[in-house]
Amino acid sequence: MEKLHPVITGHEFAGTIVQTGKYVEHVNIGDNVVCECIIWCGVCRNCRFGLTSSCLNLSELGTMKNGGFAEYV
Repeated sequence: MEKLHPVITGHEFAGTIVQTGKYVEHVNIGDNVVCECIIWCGVCRNCRFGLTSSCLNLSELGTMKNGGFAEYV
């Protein structure tokens, strides 16, 4: 199980892209964005059936992983 605390809180946040990864194609530096704070795996049975809110490996920014109050997310 993931460590729940301490984490940097903050979910439902917005920001500006300051850096992108090698394979990022749909956003550019300077773009304003909002964040989906729920992270689903995409490979478990529930995700494969489109039930991502019931992901067996679900994680969440701001509660299980550092969130929007971090300097960079």
